[in-house]
Amino acid sequence: MSLVLSISAAVLLFVTAGYHLTGLQEASAGLVGERRGLVRAAWILVGAYWFITGAIWIAAAFRFLPQATAIWTASIPMLGAIALTAMVGPRFPGVSLLGLAGTLGLISGLIQ
Repeated sequence: MSLVLSISAAVLLFVTAGYHLTGLQEASAGLVGERRGLVRAAWILVGAYWFITGAIWIAAAFRFLPQATAIWTASIPMLGAIALTAMVGPRFPGVSLLGLAGTLGLISGLIQ
């Protein structure tokens, strides 16, 4: 059961990262120079972090990493969902994706 939850959470986080990266052009469109570069770098780093977190969850599901690692990393997408809710509103799709992925990751880490 927890293996299925971990893999589901990881796949959801991969989808979230892909969805996030599709907004790269729009996020940096109105900026020029150094600011544009910084926004693009930060945008890519956040997407990469979500890919890495998903990989950590899969590694923990197959016992290559301790479950505590998966539990701690589950807090970041959940905090991201809370921050997005405050900034953009609860109807933004990223809120649901991050919140659900973080919750599944946390539950799968706790039941193993």
